[in-house]
Amino acid sequence: WYQGCSEAGPEAAPLYTRRMKEFVAALRHDCADPRLPIVIVQIARVIAWGPDGVACWKSVQEQQRLLPTVIKNLLTVPAIDLALDDGIHISGEGQYVLGARLAQAMLVLQKDRRAGPPPITLKKVSAETYRGKGAVVAEFSNVVGKLRSASRPSGFSLADNTGSISHFDIQLAGRRAIVRSEKSANELAGAAMYYGDGINPYCNIVDEAGRSLPVFGPVWAGTPRTITPFIRELRVSAFQPSAGRLEGLEHPPALETLQMAGRSFDITFCSLRPEICARGNSDDVIYYAFRFACPEPMHLALALGYDGPVKAWMNGKLILHDPNGTNPAITDSSLSPFDADAGEHEIVVALGTNHGAAWGIFVRLERRGVPKRLLLKGPSAYAMPTILG
Repeated sequence: WYQGCSEAGPEAAPLYTRRMKEFVAALRHDCADPRLPIVIVQIARVIAWGPDGVACWKSVQEQQRLLPTVIKNLLTVPAIDLALDDGIHISGEGQYVLGARLAQAMLVLQKDRRAGPPPITLKKVSAETYRGKGAVVAEFSNVVGKLRSASRPSGFSLADNTGSISHFDIQLAGRRAIVRSEKSANELAGAAMYYGDGINPYCNIVDEAGRSLPVFGPVWAGTPRTITPFIRELRVSAFQPSAGRLEGLEHPPALETLQMAGRSFDITFCSLRPEICARGNSDDVIYYAFRFACPEPMHLALALGYDGPVKAWMNGKLILHDPNGTNPAITDSSLSPFDADAGEHEIVVALGTNHGAAWGIFVRLERRGVPKRLLLKGPSAYAMPTILG
């Protein structure tokens, strides 16, 4: 059964699984065979489908991947790696490959001892540290031999609730695909993995029997994080007198007396390294500040990375003091919870320069307590704080 393209629209896509269940039940009834074996093809690539149809195309692919979990004696065969003969149809050469895959899957359902394993399925996705870098790892079941590709492995992508996540390498190791990123494993714990994302991806990974990985995604490496992008537009003070490890430092009674000035940082690390280094071994205090607004009451956390003694206040109330911050700064090394009512609020962060060894901060906000059912629907399903600067 090779069908699904015409279902990839806003009205039909949400009904695909239900309709397939009804269709299979009717077909088996008409054939007087309640266990009639059925093999379907997961729709592959399409050109110029239109931006409004991309999500629907992906929805049908994901439903087809999961259909064997809801319909017994049915298997799904991928075709994402095969060439096209036009904007939507598999090439003649590709049809021969696809036909062999379908025949092999049908032999599996018929319990032929020579058939080999069912089509490759995704077993799990996890975040790990690999060769000193963060990685999202996909492990697969039903792999014949090991995974391979004719050239550099391609087809995987990563994202979180703030957008896409870049990766620099894909390693194949037996039944695992390791997608490496500059982010830490801790940061990637809230990432989603895709294989064959979009409507015209390049995917070239198969097993030693020449069978493709299935299109999938998003599949989360852990619990999605409801977190803002890194804040890079802040108000920054002039250098203030030393306060040592900041034990006795109080919230500034009036920020305007600190010569606060708006500043935009080019990277996620809000670094003042040139200015700090120019002061030699001087021990100073720098204040960072930003405002944010909540459309409703929220449980939040200040996600902070820092390389020197630090204190932070929300609306003048102390929420963090770490006198032992040391270089290098690590993103989200501290999560300081607080509650915020609807309306505008202000965060102030004081950083001790530690005699020139501290250079800056990473900063963003995370919302806590969002139900998982909303997390999996994506950012449109829940509200987030708006950063005002």
